[in-house]
Amino acid sequence: MADQTGAAAPIDLTARLRWRRALARLVLLWEQLWPALWPALGLAGVFFALALFGLLVALPPVAHLVVSAGSVLGFLYLLFRGLRRLRLAGIAEADRRLEQDSGLAHRPLSTLADQPVAGDAFGKALWRAHQARALAAIGRLRIGLPHPGLAARDPRALRGALVLLLLAGFAVAGADTWPRLTGAFYPAFAPPVVPAAPKLQAWITPPAHTGMAPLFLKPEGGSASVPESSKLSVSVSGGEGVPELVVGAAAQAFQALDKTSFQAELDITAGVHVTIRRDGKQIAAWDLAAIANAAPVVAFTEAPGAAPRSRATRLSWSVRHQYGVTGLVAELKLKERPDLPGETVQIPLPGTPREAKGIAQQDMTPHPWAGLPVIAQLAGREATGLVGKSAEAEFTLAERAFR
Repeated sequence: MADQTGAAAPIDLTARLRWRRALARLVLLWEQLWPALWPALGLAGVFFALALFGLLVALPPVAHLVVSAGSVLGFLYLLFRGLRRLRLAGIAEADRRLEQDSGLAHRPLSTLADQPVAGDAFGKALWRAHQARALAAIGRLRIGLPHPGLAARDPRALRGALVLLLLAGFAVAGADTWPRLTGAFYPAFAPPVVPAAPKLQAWITPPAHTGMAPLFLKPEGGSASVPESSKLSVSVSGGEGVPELVVGAAAQAFQALDKTSFQAELDITAGVHVTIRRDGKQIAAWDLAAIANAAPVVAFTEAPGAAPRSRATRLSWSVRHQYGVTGLVAELKLKERPDLPGETVQIPLPGTPREAKGIAQQDMTPHPWAGLPVIAQLAGREATGLVGKSAEAEFTLAERAFR
């Protein structure tokens, strides 16, 4: 810098003045910036405090979205409103701040750029002396700390309460701090409901007298042999549309259990081809053969007759049935008078055997037919009432010996 007379100012003092002016301009900028940022930062602080305490994720998704979006938009608006008023202080304002903070009177820094009014030698000498004193004052220049003036804008010191609230939020969140902060911007909306893939189940329930467990059919279809009078049950869940159970030309709509679950049943009394259709498309089919129930197989294992060394009548028997025999009797008729009513002898069975044999001994000596030839036949009954009979056998009933 040079004075008006052409004398050069000390280079170090000029550089110091330039640096002090730049620092003063930064201080003035900060005093504008901090009040401009405080409303936006305060709103952000409240938002993050709510997030750290887990209050945002506890809101319903729509309310969470409204609060998050409103906070972001409010932050951007307050930030824009504050920053658009900022301006960088000029050199004159920086000089006034330096003179004020340094306690310099009469604006000595403006002397370096001013020119004397009088042009005579005495005036010029006086002005050079004045500038010399101003240059000497540059070494005493200092800049104080910024004074944003937030206390006047926030007389209740809410900024301090917000800081304490954030510190408490960090302590409460602990290890969940980052998930809670990031989750504050992403409301937990329920994922879209994806319709479940259609699921088909089919099973055969045999009649109770068979003692058989239910038979599950393959969903993709196939064939099976099942007892006559079994019940087919088909369940379809998921998908859209009411399924149909088709047997021959007859179609039966499924019964709706709820909006997506349906069930149908069919009694199997003969062999059938069953098709499951939905919206005109086949989704499963089975060929079911009905196994007709048969009468028990009953037979004498030995020729009936008197038991050795005993007055009892001996009946050796065997029975067989796929589902079990519920009763067995021996029917006797008088050989010489078959037209007369017959006699029935109950033969006990061990439970309901599917295959069994045994010997029954019955004392027939008190019977009027004792000592007479009779025709015997075994009759076995199963649960549905079918009766199977053995071949007839002829023998003489045991009688008492009289002496």
